[in-house]
Amino acid sequence: MTLENPGLSRRKLLRTTAIGVPAAGLLAVGSTLVTAPSANAVEVDGIWGEGTTVALQQFLNQALGAGLEADGLIGSQPASAQEELAVLGSGWDWVSDSDASGSATITAMQNWLGVSADGLIGRQTFSALGRYEDPELGRAIDELTRELDELTRELDEIDERYDEASREEQQRRYEEEEECRRQYEEASNDLKNLYREVVRLLQEMLDKLLGNPDPEARKWFEEHR
Repeated sequence: MTLENPGLSRRKLLRTTAIGVPAAGLLAVGSTLVTAPSANAVEVDGIWGEGTTVALQQFLNQALGAGLEADGLIGSQPASAQEELAVLGSGWDWVSDSDASGSATITAMQNWLGVSADGLIGRQTFSALGRYEDPELGRAIDELTRELDELTRELDEIDERYDEASREEQQRRYEEEEECRRQYEEASNDLKNLYREVVRLLQEMLDKLLGNPDPEARKWFEEHR
């Protein structure tokens, strides 16, 4: 079964409550569906903690047969992502970037989204999730990511041979650096707000599918499984 449908955005799916997974607590067993206990309501707050992870794990198990333990935990993630993404709460295991080996939950989500599946959360995965939820949201994330990369390059260039420059040149570089840092902070905050929106929409979707079941999901699933 695939969830990819280029003519069907996540926003439309939420409005129609029809999505390509066995929502409404439905599980695929062979060629039939059985009713399973519905999950608890998912809190929609834009912070990805254990409750969001449990719902995601249940979703991926139903949609992909991922075989995940719905424990709300995501292991061995790069510590650099914790600060950069700034929307990840409880249940995440942060280790040094060099020691990060990834999580089966993130791998399953990446497979669902059709991106490189290394099990590590990061910009690419959030961008793909944003594109799934709303193409405009995904594009905005990509644009801000490129802007941050360009500003980082500019800051590196300003720092090169700073001590060897004349006093006038140092002053000019200092002013350029201050402006670049201001722009970087602004773009970084904007990107974090977009990440929060990505998580909020994910929570909204999971709650629609698992927390507050809708009988229309059965019909859609039977037509598209």
